Amino acid sequence: MKFRSLASLLPLCAASLAGPSAAADGFAAAGTKATLSVDYVYESAGRKQDRIDLHEWRVHRSASLVATLAAQPPSPLPTMQPPDAAQSAALNAKAGKGRAAAAKMAPMMASVEQIMARCGDDEACITRETTRLGSAMAGTAQLDQALGAKADIDAMARQGAPRYQPGRRSPSRAATASTRPRTSFTATRSA
Repeated sequence: MKFRSLASLLPLCAASLAGPSAAADGFAAAGTKATLSVDYVYESAGRKQDRIDLHEWRVHRSASLVATLAAQPPSPLPTMQPPDAAQSAALNAKAGKGRAAAAKMAPMMASVEQIMARCGDDEACITRETTRLGSAMAGTAQLDQALGAKADIDAMARQGAPRYQPGRRSPSRAATASTRPRTSFTATRSA
């Protein structure tokens, strides 16, 4: 896989470093099953007189939905709604740390891209040139600058405390739904 810039590589590195956080108190263990039951009721009644007839109606519609859900691991970010203002600010701060890390590592990345352009797919050439680059950079400001990106990457990879626990429909039992319509409609002639 070839990356065009360090900025495209950093989020992947950060995502691999950030593992799932441990479940905090108050969250169900992953895989715990729960049943969600929802009953919807719609009722309407009325009367309307037109030029000839009086129309009266009474409508009752109901629907019951039952789904078995399995708890997923807790997450610091919501999965079913947009992040709130504090979460958006934290995500923007992490993006800033990623850009700062990319800027600090840009000179080293340019050197590596030159090696890749010079060597192509020749593994021996890549190994030899990378070793030379490492030896030439030892004790230089460029190496110190690249190593200074570690704090930015660590800050970017740090996850917040879990606040949300998504549920997924359990494969053991499909969701069921039932409807019970009851409608009466009468039209009478007015005298």
